[in-house]
Amino acid sequence: MATAKEATQVKTVDDSVILDIPEDLENGSNTLIVGVNGRVYKLMRGRTTRVPRAVAEVIVNAQEASREANRRIQVLVEQAAKKAAKA
Repeated sequence: MATAKEATQVKTVDDSVILDIPEDLENGSNTLIVGVNGRVYKLMRGRTTRVPRAVAEVIVNAQEASREANRRIQVLVEQAAKKAAKA
């Protein structure tokens, strides 16, 4: 029978995700810092790494939020350009 520590380690391995951490070409940062439930993870950019599922969710959600913000900014820029062209 597995001890509590062994069971936790097995669960962590089973509940992990292999994730590509993209490089940050805009800021030149080579690390990505992610905090989940009081734990901080420092991940190297430009590498494939195994992370807990919760960390992967935070990264994916942040990327989706960033894409949505950029999409909204683009819409506002286009609206402003149309208004400026009419004036």
